Amino acid sequence: MQHSITYLLPAASSDTANGEDPVYVAVELHAADGTPIRAGNNDRQVRVRGVGTLAGIGTGNPIDVSSFRSGERKTFHGRVVAAVRAGVQAGPVVVDIEAGGLPSRQVRLNAVAPQPF
Repeated sequence: MQHSITYLLPAASSDTANGEDPVYVAVELHAADGTPIRAGNNDRQVRVRGVGTLAGIGTGNPIDVSSFRSGERKTFHGRVVAAVRAGVQAGPVVVDIEAGGLPSRQVRLNAVAPQPF
């Protein structure tokens, strides 16, 4: 059975370049028919390039004590959530997602300059 990485984004694909507000990217593994795979604790790697940083990655697993900032987590019920924070400059933010042996996926976000009041 062929699997694929799926990611879920918030309604907006941009973030304010203020160095504070995170965008949450949920990452799941799906079967070829689109069914989420919830079994197992599979490794996921998340890397951020461009004008953003990885604020943390978590799963909700109460017994997982690995670092939120490492960019690597085992899934919990088939899912991890990455918090991506834009820097203080406007520009592209690229989130690279990998899952053992599967083709990697990229999420492209845009950090936009804060609007004056």
